[in-house]
Parts: sequence; C-alpha cells; structure tokens
Amino acid sequence: MWILFLSATFFSQVIMFNTLIAILGDTFSRIMEKRVHYAMKAKTEMYADYMYWVKVCGLRFTEFKYIYVVRPIEDEEEQEWEGIVTVMRRRIENLRVQLTKDISKNQDMIKNAKNEI
Repeated sequence: MWILFLSATFFSQVIMFNTLIAILGDTFSRIMEKRVHYAMKAKTEMYADYMYWVKVCGLRFTEFKYIYVVRPIEDEEEQEWEGIVTVMRRRIENLRVQLTKDISKNQDMIKNAKNEI
C-alpha cells in the first residue's frame, strides 16, 4: 500500500512541476514578443514626465506645438528572439498565402479544362 502511495505522490509532483514549467515558458514567450512595445511605452512615459517638468519650470520653448513620432529602432539583436507564437503565426500566414495561390491556380486549370470540353 505504501508503494502505491509513494508512486502516486511522485507522479503527481512530476506532473505539477511540468505544468509549472509550461506556464512559465508561455509567460516568458508572451513577454518577449512584446518587449519592444513595452520598452517604447516606458521611454514615452519618461519623455512625457520630462515635458511636464519643463512646462512647470516655465521655459519658453515649450510654447510651440510639436508632433512627436515614436517608433522602435530596428536592431538585429531584437530580431533574434521572436517567440514561439510569432513564429507559428508567420508560418501559418505563409501557408495560407501559398494555399490561396494553389487554390486559384487549380480553379483556373478547372475553368480551362471546362472551356476545352
């Protein structure tokens, strides 16, 4: 009886540990996919705080209106990690485009065959 209890306890612990690893891996992938977005958001918030203090100090150059364009800098380092979900989305999109081309090609072949008959 003790052997059954110990083996059940061991297997349940292994399953729970694997579940924890899967959850942490998924969370890490999700965060890494949006890393550039979060960095840009943080930089923009810091810039907004800076502009607030410039206005509070009453400096003259803040009277002008500007349009600020914020976009991420493309970096090779940031392209190294894409995340599992992003890679899967890209592959699915490529397959969808290829299948659409194949379907339209087959439809054209069927129309040509009908016209020849």
